[in-house]
Parts: sequence; C-alpha cells; structure tokens
Amino acid sequence: MSLPPVLTRGATGIEFFSNPAASLSLNTPDPYLNGLPDPVFLLGPDGRVIRANTRALAWLNKNSVSQVEGYHLHEIIQAGDWQGAIGSIEGKLLSRFLGSGILPRNVNLHLGIHGECELTNFQDQRFVIKVALKKIFSDEQPQLLLSIQDITESKQKELLQNLFMHDLANRVTEVIANSELLSQFTKNGENDPEKLDRWTENIKMISKELGLEVSAQQTVAALDIKNMSAQPSDVHSLEEIEKLATHFYPVEKNYDVKLRICDTSKDCTFSTDPVLLRRVLTNLVKNAIEASKPGDLITLGCTQSKGLGHVEFWIHNPAYMEEEIQTHLFKPYFSTKHSTRGLGTYSIKFLTEYFLKGTVKFESTEKEGTCFRVTYPISLQTKLSA
Repeated sequence: MSLPPVLTRGATGIEFFSNPAASLSLNTPDPYLNGLPDPVFLLGPDGRVIRANTRALAWLNKNSVSQVEGYHLHEIIQAGDWQGAIGSIEGKLLSRFLGSGILPRNVNLHLGIHGECELTNFQDQRFVIKVALKKIFSDEQPQLLLSIQDITESKQKELLQNLFMHDLANRVTEVIANSELLSQFTKNGENDPEKLDRWTENIKMISKELGLEVSAQQTVAALDIKNMSAQPSDVHSLEEIEKLATHFYPVEKNYDVKLRICDTSKDCTFSTDPVLLRRVLTNLVKNAIEASKPGDLITLGCTQSKGLGHVEFWIHNPAYMEEEIQTHLFKPYFSTKHSTRGLGTYSIKFLTEYFLKGTVKFESTEKEGTCFRVTYPISLQTKLSA
C-alpha cells in the first residue's frame, strides 16, 4: 500500500514535505493533512500544535488553525479526566500526553505508538478515542504527527453486547439451578404438587425472560445506539423483588446464605422497562450473594420516595468492600474475581443511568456492611437523550 502524497519513506524514517504549505495562512487548514481520513495534528517537538486538518478543527469545534496553533491539546480539550484502556501501556502513555502535554519517554516514536484512551469531559460525558503518535521530519526538524479517531459509538455498542452476554449467562445459571432442583425433587419421589408447580413455573418465567433478553439484544444489533429507546410498562416494585427471591432460591441454597424481603418494604406501581430493571436487580443480588459468607443474611427492599416521585430498591449484605474496590467499582471490566469479568457493577450503573434515567449509590462500612440503592422515576420517558 503506497503512502499518501504528504508522506514518503526515507533513510531517516518518515519525512514530511511541508514546503508547499509554508506560506499558508494560519486560518487555513493544511491541504496535505486534509488528505487523511481522521482528525490529524502536526505537533512541534514540544507537543504544541503547528497545523491541523479540517476534520481536526471540526472535532474540536474550531473555525481556524489560529485557534489551536501554539497550544497543547490538553489546553484545547477541556477534559475532567483522561485514562488509557485497561491493560494498555501505550494507551496510558498517550492519555498522559493528551492530558498533560508530557511526551512519552523511553519509547521509539520513530516506529510510533498507538492505543485507546478514554476522555471524560466536565459534563461527565465519556468518549473513547483511538490515538496514534509518530515522529516525522519536516525540513530535517523532528515533529510529531498525531491522529485521532472517535470510536465512542462502536465501543458503546460493543459494551452493550458484552453486557447482554454477561446478563444472559446469569439467566442461564438460574435455569440450570432450578432444573437441577426440580430433577432432585422428582428423583426423591416427592409428590407435593405445590412444590412441583413452584419449580416448573419458575423455569417457565425465567425462560420467558430469556426470550425477552434475546429480543432486546436483536434491537441493539440493529439500531444506532443514539436512537435506542427503553420500552416502559407498568411494574410493581414488591412483585419484582419477590420474583428475585424466588429466582435465586437455588443459588441461595448453593452458597448457604439467606435472602429475605425487608418487612418495611412498600409496593409501588411505576413505569419503567421491566427487562432492563430485572437485569439491574439480578446483578445486584448476584453480587451480594457472591460477596457473602455462609450463613449471611441478604436483605431486599423497596419503597416510594415521599414527594419526589421516585421508587427505590435496596440490597444489603453484611460484607465490607475495601476502599480500593469501592474506588474502581463501576469501571467496565474491573473485577475482584477474574480479569475477564467485572461487567456486573458497570451494567448496573450503565443501564440505570443511560436507559432507566435513575441513579445508583452504595455505602459500605465494616460495621454496617454494604448496601446498594437504585432509584427510578415513577414515569419513564421513552425517548433517550442523544
């Protein structure tokens, strides 16, 4: 594959022919950089912007090169936080460079480095960008070519698909556990019709929810994430936590813990997406069970906030979370159990805030244990904000 006209390979690596653009006005984007498909910046050896293409100016919401020339990118991009992709050394180096202007050291910039970075702005909006940084030469002076690709939407869609697979595995586990209990029940020769109906109805209910999960995932695969919407219907809060207690009865027995619905729980009818709500509550209970010790009591509850038009669910377990875990709890793929896990708590936050327009909070102390609270509006608007 041949290099773009702006670049050629020489004895000293990649050389940048900038002479044709030497007389350009600072208000004019570089026509040679405009031949590249992504936002591209030409930086000086100190990391300050010399030139930019039209896509870079549009990405920064700027009208002319003079608005960016001479600045470090962190002075232009007003961000609250920069982070490299988990497990990526190059991503961390690039995030540090973009967030502070400090150039990566002890790396071969002639070969170039590339990685993914996460940017959170002061409006708490999260973006994921793919960044490449390479040393080039212009008039025999070392300079840097920086390209940026916004991959936020594709990453969000990928994450939604991973969340679906994570939560689908939870449902499958419930089906298997209930089936095993039903099999054990029949093998023991028991003939209590009430117990038999309990297991068969439970399996039917979870299987139906599995079908709804698959249907929801088909929507994710077919639609632009910005145009996705929740599917609200009337939900009874107390009924939801009673279903949870029933679904997790086999898991409860396996872990030797006890689930109990709080006596002070108040039923509330509200409008929300029942499939997504059950995914959130299922993850909360599953995490509470896995964090508990044999003999522990896990408490579930719900109530309606007075005068605020919200319904609140809570799940309490006596286990304490260390402060380090609390700090990273809602980050995707962070887990105390396995490096490939950690989507459960992120799923709780993402589905609650993005789709269900609610909030999630938790408290954890050595004396009181851990309590998660999720709060949702009584009436959910169908259309999601972009």
